[in-house]
Amino acid sequence: MYLNLNIFKINNMKSKLMKSTKKISLICILNKRPMHGYELMKELEKRMGKKINPSFIYPLLREFEKEGYLKSKIEKTGKRKIKKYIITKSGKEFCRDVEKQIKKILKEFFNQANN
Repeated sequence: MYLNLNIFKINNMKSKLMKSTKKISLICILNKRPMHGYELMKELEKRMGKKINPSFIYPLLREFEKEGYLKSKIEKTGKRKIKKYIITKSGKEFCRDVEKQIKKILKEFFNQANN
C-alpha cells in the first residue's frame, strides 16, 4: 500500500501558517486598542473562526512584551486586577511592516497569476 506523505506535509504547513497568522493577528489587533488577555483571545477567536487556547495567548503576550512590541498595565476594576496589553511604537512598526509585506506578496502573486 502506498501512503502519500505529501498530505502530512501540507497539513503541517497549514498548521504552521495558521499559527503564524494567529501570532501576527494577536499583535495587530492590539494596534486598534489596548485589551486584556481574555478579551484578546475572544477577539482572535471571532476573527479566526475557531477556538483559541489560553496556553497559546498568554505565553505569546509575554514573548511580545519581552521583545518590546507590547507593554502591560495593571488596572484595578473593583477588587479585581486586570492586566491590559498596549502596543508599543516597535509593535506598531512591526504591524506596518507585516502589512507592507502581505500587500507586496499578494500584489506579486496576482500580477503573476494574470500574466
